[in-house]
Amino acid sequence: MSNMQEFLPKAFPVDLGILKESNFEKPATNAQEYLSRVRYEAKQCPDVVVADVQTKPKSITPLLEIEDQVVSTLPWSIPSRKWQQDQSTDYADIRSKLARYQKNSRKEIKEKCPTLPKLRDELGWCKFCLGVEFHDKLVSAINAAGEELPPVIPDDDESRSGLPKDGSPRPPLVSILLCMDQPMVQQVLDYHIHWLKLMGFTIAQGCWLYALMACLAKPLYPDSAASIRVMARLCKTIRLTLESEDDDKLPSLNLLIALVANFFDQGDLMDKA
Repeated sequence: MSNMQEFLPKAFPVDLGILKESNFEKPATNAQEYLSRVRYEAKQCPDVVVADVQTKPKSITPLLEIEDQVVSTLPWSIPSRKWQQDQSTDYADIRSKLARYQKNSRKEIKEKCPTLPKLRDELGWCKFCLGVEFHDKLVSAINAAGEELPPVIPDDDESRSGLPKDGSPRPPLVSILLCMDQPMVQQVLDYHIHWLKLMGFTIAQGCWLYALMACLAKPLYPDSAASIRVMARLCKTIRLTLESEDDDKLPSLNLLIALVANFFDQGDLMDKA
């Protein structure tokens, strides 16, 4: 580095002579001494540095779970292109009505807002949305999959009051959805996708997925786009397990896939009839 410095323009004069009296074990006492130390350290650097490049690639742990590739499709399970477009149009209308109601009825929404589980209470949300029976099966599925159980957040009197008295599933009512801000919508959507992966698909959960997506801000945040893409691929995988076009789950699965691909502009996931 010392030879190269002879050819570099001097942007700021620095006196290296004061380094003789400098104690490098202590912080610099003034700006001149600090700059002198920087210049001194730069002079110790070699003119050319060669990196030790590893020829064998490292094993990298992905930050996001790789999406499963659905390689085959049952022809009778694919809806027509017109059907998919009609669902997207209807969905846009529903979202518009929801937004207008939220804008014009803020006071009424606040008065009707039920007590919701805490944001990080995954098992509490499971009971709230899908009931106690589903919750118990989910806990068993988590244990069977070798996953760590979500932390149990103690219920207070207020949060218990928000649960159905008989432990039954709760539909995604407008009075609930409009009390949820975007972080809560995203978090609860991620919970449902986790349950979908572990438990498979139910019509009740399909209603919640449909409703939560109706509350997502558009254009999508990156996290939201990643979540609904995972959901759509899970739905495609589950659809492959159906044995008949008369299966009650087929229209709901097709609807969720169509909305992700068409309304939320994830065209590579579109069903091609």
